[in-house]
Amino acid sequence: DINGDEHDKWDEAILPVDAPLAGKKGVYEGERHLTDDKLVSFVSAIRRKVGPKGVVYVVLDACFSGDSSRGDDEFIRGSQKAFTRNGYVVIKPKNRANRKVRTFARLDCPSGYSHVTYLEACQSDEVNTEIIDASKRKHYGPLSLHIATYLSTHKMDAAGAWVKAIRTQMKQDSRVMYQNMKIESSIIK
Repeated sequence: DINGDEHDKWDEAILPVDAPLAGKKGVYEGERHLTDDKLVSFVSAIRRKVGPKGVVYVVLDACFSGDSSRGDDEFIRGSQKAFTRNGYVVIKPKNRANRKVRTFARLDCPSGYSHVTYLEACQSDEVNTEIIDASKRKHYGPLSLHIATYLSTHKMDAAGAWVKAIRTQMKQDSRVMYQNMKIESSIIK
């Protein structure tokens, strides 16, 4: 936790393909990691620039992506791998089967900012499984494929019905039956 804002004492991060999983002092100390703090800062800057008449959509088609906006106080993270210099280890909850799956979180919309909706492929403790598009014989992230398929024949609407339709499609897709899409939004009810 770089700045002391995490209840569980851990920052979460998106790891780009060129970011090592392990660090070494003076060689790689996490410079390429996109921490949750940086992500929120980037999205906030975009929201401020877009202004109150717009909507910003953030799509995270990745493992453990739920709660990326920091909208919930969940302490569950999927990976036990930790990028740390101080020997801390990630402790996973013992009884995952009884966890409460939250597929929606309401976000605030500060004055002067655009509304925002995060579409997250799965919960913060779930793996996002790639799926095969049989017609193209290619692997895709399921959220990206469902969004592209839906928007090829439908339009986005301001109320967010299209986002709910994507979640419904993913729930019905047996290829991703072990993951639960999450929506965090300041506009969708």
